[in-house]
Amino acid sequence: MSVSDEFVYITMGEISGLFDIAKQLYYANDTQFYNTMQNQILLLGKEKGFFVAMNYRVKICSKDTKSKIDVVWRTKDNIFATFKIDSFFNRSSVESLCSISSFFKFWLYYGEPEVPHCKEIVNDFKIHIIRKNR
Repeated sequence: MSVSDEFVYITMGEISGLFDIAKQLYYANDTQFYNTMQNQILLLGKEKGFFVAMNYRVKICSKDTKSKIDVVWRTKDNIFATFKIDSFFNRSSVESLCSISSFFKFWLYYGEPEVPHCKEIVNDFKIHIIRKNR
């Protein structure tokens, strides 16, 4: 297993574990759950020694509009990993991840049982999908 594959495998496992813990708690609404996951991914990045940011603005080239990346992990010089969090299929999430230069791109998706266009997203866009049920 390469170092890159190992990073992806470990990170997906850690986020999956955070999700499993978070879903056991009570939330008044989906926004509270989303905020919890966003903060947990942010803290995980800090623990790993990255500079971190939430709601990182990115320009979607295909639409000439702006969007945001939920969490970004940076090194001094580069964006290392980017994360989008969704409870439903959101094409703009894929577009946002595609529009940013990042070594690793993750999409935490806890919506419908099937991720539409999953194979294309993973293979063509190199986005790692963390698929969970809530």
